[in-house]
Amino acid sequence: MERALCLRHGKKLHLECGTLIHNFNLLYAAAGGDTELAAAIWDRSYVVQIVPYWATFFAFELAVLIGWVALILRGTFALKKTWVLAAPLVVAGIGYLPELLIPWPFNGFVSGFESFGWIVMFLGGRRLVLRETEKHDAAEEEP
Repeated sequence: MERALCLRHGKKLHLECGTLIHNFNLLYAAAGGDTELAAAIWDRSYVVQIVPYWATFFAFELAVLIGWVALILRGTFALKKTWVLAAPLVVAGIGYLPELLIPWPFNGFVSGFESFGWIVMFLGGRRLVLRETEKHDAAEEEP
């Protein structure tokens, strides 16, 4: 039951992220390519979504951060303690540092780092599965 609930809310959050972009593109087309008008319409429509969207986003991100850190520090996941840094919010924070330290002529350098954190975290999980598979295979081969 809990797993289905998490999957449903995770899918909802992912759809919301894509919907935000899709909605702006539709508004931009409806505004005849007028960016200012599309942005004004977007602002009015986004105000209704902003609180539930960001509340859900941060609730899930914090749940993943706390869960990932706890699983590693308690030893449930047999990974080195440095894998704590693979949590998506931590990776996003690390990615934000260059934007603070280097005066880039553009904004948004950090935008992909949160997603990159999910990939790194997935690689840690994959490493665990491969390690357990090797142990299982080795145990089956012993007479």
